[in-house]
Amino acid sequence: MDNDPVAKLQNGIINLSNQLLRLADQVAHIEAAMTVLKIHAILMLSPDDPLAGAKQFRELEEKLIAADPEDQARKKALDLSEACSSG
Repeated sequence: MDNDPVAKLQNGIINLSNQLLRLADQVAHIEAAMTVLKIHAILMLSPDDPLAGAKQFRELEEKLIAADPEDQARKKALDLSEACSSG
C-alpha cells in the first residue's frame, strides 16, 4: 500500500490542500493588519476629518503606484487583458 501511486497522490493533494488553507489564513491575517494600519495612517493624516484623511491617503497611494514601474507594467497588462476580453 505504501507504494501505491494513487495513495501517494492523494496524500500529496491532502498535504497541499492543508498548506494552502494555512496560507489563506495567514493572508487573511495580513490583510486585516494592513486594514488596521491604513485606518491608523488615515487618522494620523487628519484626526478631525477621517474622510479628508482617507482622500489624502488615497492620493499618496496613487503617487506610490505611479512611481513603481512594476505596478505600472502590471496595470498596463491588466488593462490590455480587460480590453481583449471585453472586445
